[in-house]
Amino acid sequence: MNLTGHFLGALIAAAIASVVGVTILGLDKQRWGSLAGRLAARSDIALPGPLAGRVARFLRGQFVVGQLGYALVLPLAWTAVFNGDEPGFWAAWFPWFLAGVPPISAVVGFVGGRWPRWQASGEYRVTHLGTLSIRQAFTPAEVTALVTGVGCGAAAGAWGLWYIRAPAAWWLACTAAMAAAVVTWHYAAAGIMKRPSSASNAIELGWDDLLRFRQVREMTAYVAWTPPILVYVADCMMSSAFFHTTPAPGMVPADLLAWFLLLPVVIAGVLAVVFRRGRHLWRRAWMETGGGG
Repeated sequence: MNLTGHFLGALIAAAIASVVGVTILGLDKQRWGSLAGRLAARSDIALPGPLAGRVARFLRGQFVVGQLGYALVLPLAWTAVFNGDEPGFWAAWFPWFLAGVPPISAVVGFVGGRWPRWQASGEYRVTHLGTLSIRQAFTPAEVTALVTGVGCGAAAGAWGLWYIRAPAAWWLACTAAMAAAVVTWHYAAAGIMKRPSSASNAIELGWDDLLRFRQVREMTAYVAWTPPILVYVADCMMSSAFFHTTPAPGMVPADLLAWFLLLPVVIAGVLAVVFRRGRHLWRRAWMETGGGG
């Protein structure tokens, strides 16, 4: 069993697929223009003609960064698909997977916070009269959902390490990896919210706020919930693999695995509903800091 070979092969395949996807979709200007118009309508903000192209380019840049995340995370899942029926694979691979997913997710979020950025269209600048904080970007229900995600990730990871009887060194390494991911996320999110405004008029300032809030919200949800969902799926597959050799209570039989894997779909639906209610928070912050005055 050549885990390194499987992973490198999956990484190359994911990189090629990402390049192809970025090339095909990135060149579709009509698609990004349409997405910019829909974002303006959902967010109740004007989109004058001169800004439409800039917003479209910003959304396209976010898509490119998102493809980077898929290219880094999917090879881990792909490796599991081809080796997931072997208990020995999970004993060797799961700790590396658990230690790798949170930092990778945080790094992708960090890159997404650095690029793309909204830039003012002219030399004249308008700015906020106050400062923006991470807390302003989320409703209480969203904060609860995010904390729940981190807790679920820690619980799923702990169960997996206990299941394979991982040594104490792996427990420490995985805990450190999760802590590093949280620190990286906070640094990236705070940097987005506190960076100087880049706008030449009130409408541009509104878009600056809208897009930075959107970046922070999407990045935070990604970092909080991607690891627990992936680790939960890995837990289910690992339990199913062990069931074939030594069935025991608590293991997941293969014929029930599909039902257990429906839970991430349900979670994604619930998160979509919860986070929909907070997508206008940027406007309240905009008014409170003097942007809409």
